[in-house]
Amino acid sequence: MVMRAHTVIVRSLRVVLALGFVGALGVVGLYLFGREGRPDSTEAGAMPTPQELEEEFTVISEGFEFALTRGDKVIFEISGDEQRAARDGRVFLENVFISMDRGDGTYQVEAQQALYNPRNQDSRLEGGVVLRGGSGLSIQSDWLRLEGEGREVLARGGVRFRSRRQFQGRSDELVANLDDHGLRLSGNVNVRTLKGAKTPIRMETEELEYSEQEGRVNARGGVSFQSERERLEADDLTVTFDPETREVSEIELIGSVEADMGAGGVLEEGASADGTREFAPEQTPPPIGGPNSLRMSGDRLHMSFDGISGDPMGLLLIGTTSPAVIEQEQADGTHARMHVRSLSGVFEGGVLTAGELGGPLRIVQAEPATTPRRAGADQGVVRFHSDTGQLATLDLLGEVSLSEEEIQATGDEAFIEFSTGRVEIVGDPARAVHAKGTLEMPRLVFQRGTGLVHAHQGVKVILDRGGEAIGGLSVGGRESEEPVYVEADEILLYSDPDSALFRGQVRAWQGTTTLFTDELRGSPEPYQQLAAVGNVRTLVVPQPEDDAAPEPAPQPVVAQGDSTGDGDTEGEADSEGSGPAPLPTGPMNITADEMTYMEGENRVVYRGSVQAVRDWAALECEELSVILDEETNEARQMLLQREVRIDDGFNKRVLEGERALYAPNGTEIELFGDPVKVDDGKGGMMEGGRHFLYDFETGGMRLTSREANVAP
Repeated sequence: MVMRAHTVIVRSLRVVLALGFVGALGVVGLYLFGREGRPDSTEAGAMPTPQELEEEFTVISEGFEFALTRGDKVIFEISGDEQRAARDGRVFLENVFISMDRGDGTYQVEAQQALYNPRNQDSRLEGGVVLRGGSGLSIQSDWLRLEGEGREVLARGGVRFRSRRQFQGRSDELVANLDDHGLRLSGNVNVRTLKGAKTPIRMETEELEYSEQEGRVNARGGVSFQSERERLEADDLTVTFDPETREVSEIELIGSVEADMGAGGVLEEGASADGTREFAPEQTPPPIGGPNSLRMSGDRLHMSFDGISGDPMGLLLIGTTSPAVIEQEQADGTHARMHVRSLSGVFEGGVLTAGELGGPLRIVQAEPATTPRRAGADQGVVRFHSDTGQLATLDLLGEVSLSEEEIQATGDEAFIEFSTGRVEIVGDPARAVHAKGTLEMPRLVFQRGTGLVHAHQGVKVILDRGGEAIGGLSVGGRESEEPVYVEADEILLYSDPDSALFRGQVRAWQGTTTLFTDELRGSPEPYQQLAAVGNVRTLVVPQPEDDAAPEPAPQPVVAQGDSTGDGDTEGEADSEGSGPAPLPTGPMNITADEMTYMEGENRVVYRGSVQAVRDWAALECEELSVILDEETNEARQMLLQREVRIDDGFNKRVLEGERALYAPNGTEIELFGDPVKVDDGKGGMMEGGRHFLYDFETGGMRLTSREANVAP
């Protein structure tokens, strides 16, 4: 009986050893020889339940160790605290340790439990599974499978990993190839570069593949990418690493690209109590849309990085199915948005400083309280402030259009300065439609916020609102609604206050009245005023009367003394003539140093060397006030003051005094002086009296007793 019992025990031990050896050989065979095909995950089953261990795993031993050597080197070993073997050949181990030698070093696996099935050569580990080895690969998971001669590792459930050189992260599932050090992750993938990377990045996606040999990461199924300065999202992502420095060299995003160039803030990993690298608790990434962030969207985005410093060097954003969009909140509260076909950006010191825009492109800059600025062009160049990343300037080229507030303009080129709101347009010529009228010029500057329009070099303007467009006034003698045409070297139009300034060889005309001057200014405040300064000349051409009879040819007149008298005559001057002179009916040409028109007084005032010439009559003085009719706005009376001179070229008379009154449509002119001087054109000179009435039609003169201080 004793011998028989001993035989049974020996046989049991042999069974245990045999089964253990078979299990070990199964693992070794899995490690060394692999198997054809890959078993379906459903074939391997799960770990045995406690009931299955009692019912099916009948052979038990307290410990198990097995090692396989090649020469003097151990290439595989497995051990466990407890072994159970089933009749179908499955082997169950607890507190498992596996060591495998691969080409790049030794890999070690630890787990609470392991199950090996020699039938399909499947080895599974569960419970706090940790794989470490090679040049830094580590995997932690709840469940792990080894297959393919140990080349491939499949991990599931709370997977945490750290690659040899670049990455660490987590996922729902991980497949690792220990020969080429490739990783494939799927399901809630969260990956980041190791601490100390020159270009720290973080990725979130549904599927990711990493090939260390190729130095490349491919992510699919919706990718969120975050670096130190950028936050990107797309359908697919490819990251390429420099083969020498192992730093990021290129990033390419494809499909539904969203980029925030100012978010950044990569989260760092933490450390466990034993000093091993673990991941920090989940944190909320920084929000997209910081104060200086530049947001982009398109179909494709490519970025290149310096392999040594890790700084971004170039950027290419492309919109294929629809235009790419670039937008940013500006310091003045406006929101700038650009629609382009492409953006080719350049970085300096890791900051985006400039970019070429492929068109056609459109830009909209707006805030809720103002009219949006809209512009378009064939292409452009954008520049950014290097310290803040804010949009600085934008050059627009080819078929430029601009619309904002009171102006719509077109040209060949344009320049926009975002910080000041200044816009400059040039063309051959550039054209603009303003609230005051239309402009044509080689160069135009518009200042956002002030409504200032500044045009240069040969400006042509049609003020559709007539005199109202230059301060609510008329250039001369017509109703203000009639258009005013202006040519000048320079023009400035203001919206607040509503005013206009023309400078440099100004020529303005309205109806039949033309004004020439060096500078013309119109302003409604503090009162309606139009002022011309420097070489002022006004040419007024009378409107022809449809039924007017032709004027007779002028005849010489010899002035005769007026013997009729009117009861207030102090003296009379003789004149000779053969008939009345025709009244001056031709254009009136007025020259002066400056001119001012005040609508409230219906008065135009010329000052400084004033001369008014009409046909053969010339009026000269230092100040000329033209009183306008309130209804027709035509000249009703003219007041001449200081150093007055009246030259009657038809009757050869010259009169001089201090003041004169003249009605352009009348025949007489009143001259005041103390004394009044008269040259009869025949060598005779009369000097005396204080008030003369002179008739241009007859050449007759009357001396009266009226006081010289009489004003119109």
